[in-house]
Amino acid sequence: MASMTHNNAAKFEAAFRKFAARVEEFGVKVDISGVNHDAAQMKFGVVITAIEKDGKLAMPESERLFRELAPHYGVKPDALGTTFIDHAGRAVKILGLRDSAKASKNVVSVEMRGKIYNGSWNYLRQQMLMDPNAKKFVDEKVKVEPVTRRRRRTLPFYAF
Repeated sequence: MASMTHNNAAKFEAAFRKFAARVEEFGVKVDISGVNHDAAQMKFGVVITAIEKDGKLAMPESERLFRELAPHYGVKPDALGTTFIDHAGRAVKILGLRDSAKASKNVVSVEMRGKIYNGSWNYLRQQMLMDPNAKKFVDEKVKVEPVTRRRRRTLPFYAF
């Protein structure tokens, strides 16, 4: 069995980069990162991204929807990817919309303390208005009504 030497690893990395360059003509960009190897194995990260016809990287669906829907909720589309400080002093980064938004009220994804949380547009606006640096991304003219769920309230039988 052959061992993974530095020379073998360099040859493999060069061959993979050559493959990545050839794949770009089909509308796909391939990047590798974090190449590590020892005598038995080689590890690296692969990122595959679609490229539009004009040469720009394709935008993920969650980001595209955020940019499309944000003005309806009083948040500027440029707020995507920005970091602001919430009421408790934590740094919050806006990631986009949740991929599978089953509950219509918690659709905005944010990253806080290394974890991803989902919240409502209204909550996001309130938190952004508290940070003077993020206030510029909020359109205060737009009034957003909080989403409430309609719960069927039934009366007991004897009430009729």
